[in-house]
Amino acid sequence: MAAEQERAQALRFMQDMVGWQIVEQHIRERAADRREQLMTCSNWEEVLQHRAGAEALESVLLFIEQTIREGNEEE
Repeated sequence: MAAEQERAQALRFMQDMVGWQIVEQHIRERAADRREQLMTCSNWEEVLQHRAGAEALESVLLFIEQTIREGNEEE
């Protein structure tokens, strides 16, 4: 099995774990909180800060999704 497929499989297994589901929910909630805070920003610096925070959190989930997708394409 290629390295990409192994990583994808490991991440698929991780997604089935209750602990990961708790962490994933936490990440989604924090990202949503950051996005909501964008509505109350008083200056551009705050907008950039909250947007960057939301994007950083969402990038973790995106990495997992992309790695699984790429691993599936390799099969």
